[in-house]
Parts: sequence; C-alpha cells; structure tokens
Amino acid sequence: MRLLKMLPELFFMGLGTYWAIENYMASGHRNYIAVFFVWLLFLQLFYKNRILGLIYGIILTMISGMMSLAVISEYREFNPAEAEGIRLLIWGLALFGVGIFMGLYMIYKYATSNVEYEDSVLTTV
Repeated sequence: MRLLKMLPELFFMGLGTYWAIENYMASGHRNYIAVFFVWLLFLQLFYKNRILGLIYGIILTMISGMMSLAVISEYREFNPAEAEGIRLLIWGLALFGVGIFMGLYMIYKYATSNVEYEDSVLTTV
C-alpha cells in the first residue's frame, strides 16, 4: 500500500533516469535537466509538500499529454501499414498514457491529502 502511494513519483523518476542515461549513452551529453527533475521528485517523496505535489502532477500530466500528441504526429509520417509506425504508436501511447494516469493520480493524491506537514519535516509516510 505504501509503494502504491509512491508509484507516480517512482514512475517519473524512472523515466527521468532513463532519459539521462539514454542521452549520456547516445551522445556523451550529461542531461542535467533530467537529473534535476529526478532530484526534485526524490525530495518530494520524502517531504511530501502538498502544493509542490499538485504543481508537479499538473506539469507532468501536461508534458505526458503533449508527448502523446507528439507520438501521434510522428506516427502520421509513417506509412499506415508499416509495423515500425504501429509499434511506435502503441508503445508511445502506452507509455505516455500511463504518464497521464500517474500525473492525474499524483494530483488526486495531493489534492485529497488531509495531512499537513511542515516544510522542513522529513516524512516517509
């Protein structure tokens, strides 16, 4: 049950970690933006700031939605019968569909949270 409450943050931390590693392996480029977002979500796991949780949830939901639209746009460049295009569409929409769901769950989780923690209190509940 405890892991279920942390699932959205862990999901987006995994995506950010993959993004940073993929950029480094492909081009040797260090993606400090991805590392920064992973660090912010890591801190959110422990401090559970309600306002920041809502903001992160809204931003991550919007980014996932925009990326879903980008996948659809990229798919339109493929021939409709190509297996590669269909694979891109399925995997992209599945990944970012889960991202939209996780972002919405994050918004719901922090919007309905009754517990108010002080900003400087470390929590793992």
